[in-house]
Amino acid sequence: MSRSRVCNTFKVLEMNYDYNRKAFRSVCAASGIEPLATSYCACILLELSLKQHLNLVSTVSNSGHDLSALILRLGQAHRKHAATCNSLQSQLGYALRNLYSQGRNGVARTVPPNSYPHIRYLRHSSDWLSDCSSDVEVVALKSLLQRIITYFSYTIGVNV
Repeated sequence: MSRSRVCNTFKVLEMNYDYNRKAFRSVCAASGIEPLATSYCACILLELSLKQHLNLVSTVSNSGHDLSALILRLGQAHRKHAATCNSLQSQLGYALRNLYSQGRNGVARTVPPNSYPHIRYLRHSSDWLSDCSSDVEVVALKSLLQRIITYFSYTIGVNV
């Protein structure tokens, strides 16, 4: 077997999300994109990066879309950063709970901190009169996600 074929075979066995992360990173870095879209893409990017960093890509217990659980697991894996990870996890939970989404039953509900995909159904104040989220809250989530990504990348070494 040729060396390049062995390398390609090994790369497949690594089980990375490199392509996906690159795609979502490009949206996060683009200009003129609405804060909701960049926040959602940042959540996906963070989820995939943490799963890859923690070797959870092909495990049953990979935490689904629970960013809070992934952040806590990162703190457990890097004990030196556990307190900061706990703080960031708490801040993220608060930022998500401050947002309202449209529930399956048609009733407004806060975004659960363990399931960020609910922000796809955000109830924005430009569309709804009550139980809705403002630009301020969406931008606050975007800003927090940027801080989390920066910290994880530069301080802990997560390849985001």
